Amino acid sequence: MIAAAGFGLFFCTAVSISAGSSGGAGSGARVVERNPVEVKIPAIGVDANVQDVGLADDGTMGVPVGYEDVAWYDLGADPGQYGNAIFTGHISSIYYPGVFYNIDDLGPGNTVHVFGDDGTELVFIVQEVDTYNADNFPLSKIFAPTQQVGVVLITCGGDWDPVAHLFSDRIVVYATLSSS
Repeated sequence: MIAAAGFGLFFCTAVSISAGSSGGAGSGARVVERNPVEVKIPAIGVDANVQDVGLADDGTMGVPVGYEDVAWYDLGADPGQYGNAIFTGHISSIYYPGVFYNIDDLGPGNTVHVFGDDGTELVFIVQEVDTYNADNFPLSKIFAPTQQVGVVLITCGGDWDPVAHLFSDRIVVYATLSSS
């Protein structure tokens, strides 16, 4: 379980990436959602609105405003496009759990549903859930071009550093588009 004692004021640092990072390696597969508006993860009770983010002023990937929504990195792959569409959400605030508080309860076979503003739904099947030390975050794996259609969910975990206002780890969920 994610260490949540003390709920941090700042849930985690954003992911440092360059403006040229992209998960896309081609145009679309089946349906491409250029405007994702909702993410549902039934296994952990997530039903969240989506905020579009790019790069923050410091060059890191943006994060959602508030604790109940997720953010989609709109400079990368669109959901349904070859590559990984990247979503991030907060694990907690100092007062209550965030949208991805139970993300470490996910496992292979669970589903991630992404809805577009036109009502389309794409279903992704979780393949793996990994935890990385924040200092060893695998950007090349997450943002690498691929011929698979996937989503990656990113949040924080591990120990809370009350001085730095950061969690020590990043939890990453990898899911691929369902063929059915």
